[in-house]
Amino acid sequence: MKQLLSLITLLFVVSNFSFGQTAVYEPFADAVPFRINSPTTFFLTNQDAEAVKAFFEQPEFIQPEKIECLSNGYYSGYRLCYNRAACENQKVRSEWIQVYTINTDECIRWYEDNNPDFLMIPFQNIRSITDKRNNKKESFTDIFNQYKHLACQLYRQSKDSDGQDESELSLVLQKYYSKINYKTGQMLVSGDKDVFSQPLSNADYNWNLWMQCLEEIDVVGYTTLIEYSDIPTSKLTR
Repeated sequence: MKQLLSLITLLFVVSNFSFGQTAVYEPFADAVPFRINSPTTFFLTNQDAEAVKAFFEQPEFIQPEKIECLSNGYYSGYRLCYNRAACENQKVRSEWIQVYTINTDECIRWYEDNNPDFLMIPFQNIRSITDKRNNKKESFTDIFNQYKHLACQLYRQSKDSDGQDESELSLVLQKYYSKINYKTGQMLVSGDKDVFSQPLSNADYNWNLWMQCLEEIDVVGYTTLIEYSDIPTSKLTR
């Protein structure tokens, strides 16, 4: 699952690779660091690029010398240049902030046309239990349409129980895999005769857990990436 964050992040970074070195800034007020356990120049927020740009244009901050509009596919944003070199020659010493916001609707359309399986990443274990439920008020299609935007969000990088790098998307999925496997195993070992019957079958129980899982994934997802030319540590004020 860590591939999801890597793939989206690469779409942002590779096409806009730059060589910043010296700027010292305070992170955008509403942003969280991309990497939870180590310093980073990448931050995530659910404020859009316009709001982030407006934040750094406040009078108490040093104003950028130039602001460039950025657009590529389903994301767009700004490059705030604090010296001309930051916008005119990316291979020299530069100070800048870049911010990109995903257009979720455009992102979904792009993957529907080019790689529909990508949108299925958070749903890989839900389809199989859909038809086994006693309560079929909501179909798989209903849930998929409600949450398919999850594949077009950005997720922070953290550590799993073994100390390995994982996205928060992967960690949430792993948590619910464990819950489902543990509960099902307990039911079967105990010889519970109602495992697959009313009022709450095993499939219904698993379905409810997956709904909780999708809601939690939605909470930990972000739509905007902020990149600084150096690790932000203090205010860029007058």
